[in-house]
Amino acid sequence: TNGNVRAHVHFDILRGVPEHFTLTGGQISEGGQLKAGLKPEHCYVLDRGFQSYDLLGEIIQANSDFVVRLRKSAVCTVLEARPLTAADLHAGVGSDTRVRIGWREDQSPALPMLRRIEVRVEGKDEPLVLLTSCLDLPAELIALIYQHRWQIELFFRWLKCMAHLEHFFSESPEGMTLQLYVTLIATLLIAIETGARPSVYDFSLMSFAMSGQAPLEEVLLVAAKRRAERERAARRRREK
Repeated sequence: TNGNVRAHVHFDILRGVPEHFTLTGGQISEGGQLKAGLKPEHCYVLDRGFQSYDLLGEIIQANSDFVVRLRKSAVCTVLEARPLTAADLHAGVGSDTRVRIGWREDQSPALPMLRRIEVRVEGKDEPLVLLTSCLDLPAELIALIYQHRWQIELFFRWLKCMAHLEHFFSESPEGMTLQLYVTLIATLLIAIETGARPSVYDFSLMSFAMSGQAPLEEVLLVAAKRRAERERAARRRREK
């Protein structure tokens, strides 16, 4: 009725594919939808828009973890400073501390001791500040996990631009849901066809095939060649 909708998508950053989605009105809370769909043994990688103490507490109670970008206004009491390894320093980690979040003791009862990690970002004056419930992982891996959140942004860019989701063919919830299902199924088929995690390059190539600008067989050959080149380059970097 307000002329806008919102897709709440659970995206697997390791496999590069969507796992689940719900379609709601544009005014529905993103945090509330995530809370309703929490699963155990997951690590949720979240932007600072999801920094809600209640939501973070629900994630922990669901037997899962989170890595979330911390807002500047968040109040943390430092309980312990953790030493940094050479790998942490190489990854740009500036500090790793155990903290208690919030300024009132009754403000976040579901949140136990957490970790606050500062990561230097090239070209930025201020560090990236992360909050996580993962107490046993090295700080360098926490920084790497959040870097992978960019895969979510790339996926949504493809979803909106390449799949033309800026325009819905139907104004009914059922019709819009069907269009989104078809689009996400196409994404999964790309992953199955390529046999690897789809990249932005794969999505762009498949868009040429879907629009009739290039034959599918040619597109698959180009995608396989590009993927082999990336794998050889990665292997050379590891050997070096």
